[in-house]
Amino acid sequence: MCCQNDSRAVTLVSSFAGPHPVQNIQRWDKANKTYVEVERPSIVATYNKYMGGVDLLDSFTAKYKFPMKSRRWYVYIFWHTIILAVINAWLLYKRECKALKMPKQEILNRRQFQADLASSLILRTTIFRQREPSSDSDIKEPVECSEETILR
Repeated sequence: MCCQNDSRAVTLVSSFAGPHPVQNIQRWDKANKTYVEVERPSIVATYNKYMGGVDLLDSFTAKYKFPMKSRRWYVYIFWHTIILAVINAWLLYKRECKALKMPKQEILNRRQFQADLASSLILRTTIFRQREPSSDSDIKEPVECSEETILR
């Protein structure tokens, strides 16, 4: 557990990083209009280094929120997990498109990607449902059970 006083007091708890080693960094002091030395614990440096991905994911989930009403809390968790999976898939898609050097005009935005993903999942489901029903020869005759066969 560590407390940092940079522009305001922040308390951080981590099982990964601790307060030591402490680094001295420069911050702008508005009152004196000069740079001042401020101690920064290791936990704060680690937080600042790796927090960008979480902030990016939070901003994408907040950008395309859809209203959903349910009295069951686990439905919210289920849909939030689906939304996170779609966002992560889109970010991977964008990374691969950049690696393949695709033109920016051909790369789908998140809304288009999500619509294409939903369409492909729906199409796949309807293809599976359109299978021909099994023939009558596959259906076996019902077996009659007597009290003796149940007790065996």
